[in-house]
Amino acid sequence: MITYLNCMPCFLQQAIKCASLLNLSSDQTKKVVDRVAMQIPNLCIEKSPPWNSRIIYDEIHKVTGVDDPFFEIKKQSNQQAMQLYDMAKKRIQQSESPLKMAIRMAAAGNVIDYGTQHTMPEIITAFNNSLDQPFSVFCFESFQKRLKAANKILFLADNAGEIVFDRLLLENIQKPVTFAVRGLPIINDALHQDAIDVGIDRIAKITDNGAGYPGTVLEKCSESFRQTFETSDFIISKGQGNFETLCDVDAPICMIFMVKCQQVVQHVQNMYSPDPPVRQGQFVLICKD
Repeated sequence: MITYLNCMPCFLQQAIKCASLLNLSSDQTKKVVDRVAMQIPNLCIEKSPPWNSRIIYDEIHKVTGVDDPFFEIKKQSNQQAMQLYDMAKKRIQQSESPLKMAIRMAAAGNVIDYGTQHTMPEIITAFNNSLDQPFSVFCFESFQKRLKAANKILFLADNAGEIVFDRLLLENIQKPVTFAVRGLPIINDALHQDAIDVGIDRIAKITDNGAGYPGTVLEKCSESFRQTFETSDFIISKGQGNFETLCDVDAPICMIFMVKCQQVVQHVQNMYSPDPPVRQGQFVLICKD
């Protein structure tokens, strides 16, 4: 997916939000925004928004010197989400289709996203509200068929906190899975320690992609991760950033995420032509042919 001109204000908003999170002074915040604004002409619209985001956060780092400004936010997200784990697990177990309900739980967890929201939602309330959101696209039969035939499964994680609900889906897959997180800090995306903190190491092999982008930018990932990606016969991709970076990649991918901006609404609509049309704030389970 390309970067649209409408993405440019979002990059600036992310810079302001990050500065606020770090409690920067007005002068420091202005310096961050100025540096980010100077990079706007250098962004490549042929690349995905996550690819360009790395440039934006590099500029923020140059001003602040902070490697992981969302470190505390991620810890809090994991802790809050773990408070919902037992309730969510019980609801899955009592469902007529535990796998289908686990997918819904994992999708609802995608509301925990600091990169696309102006404020971080209170996780428990946001998650509960999201459980009733409809799916615009729900390719469950394709997901089930691919899962049954799969021997080498790769799960691409997205955000801290959200990975608690990914754990519930992993528990219902009941097959060996490699769980891939980001290799370097970027926004509130999950890292290796986040996955350990929520217990994913007990049920899956954890790896990282060797890169620090809010998506899976394959050309920037490590060689070992690319080999894992290329040899997997079923890839479960979580989050809009992974969609933006992988929607044009030829691979056996099923994507689960909340549609969070109008550019992605249009992209999903053009690719899959769902009826009724996709709306912002809805979930999708898309399986590429």
